[in-house]
Amino acid sequence: MDDLYIWEINGVRLEVDAEDAEFMERYKRAEDLMKISDTEAKTELEAIREYCLKYRIFYDNLFGEGTSERIFNGIPDNRRKYDDIFIKLLERMMKQRIQSKLRLVGAMKKYVPGR
Repeated sequence: MDDLYIWEINGVRLEVDAEDAEFMERYKRAEDLMKISDTEAKTELEAIREYCLKYRIFYDNLFGEGTSERIFNGIPDNRRKYDDIFIKLLERMMKQRIQSKLRLVGAMKKYVPGR
């Protein structure tokens, strides 16, 4: 059975809990760090490397120093590949939010009169 709160990516198991305030605080802080950008003109190569670096910074801030090295071990700097991993994290968090809503709906059906 899939543990909704354990995210396994590239052999790395991480706890993800979109219902936890501390986790979401770290997520927001890590997300804000990704938005910081210098305005210096870059070559496409430099832009790709910076893009991937921002993701590595994101994961190290969200899960702890060194996490990005484990997540991206063997994965080259590639926007699409880095995006794919991020999308998997977002999907995990969305599934948690849906499960949370379903849990509440189930409780309301069971315990709230007239439902």
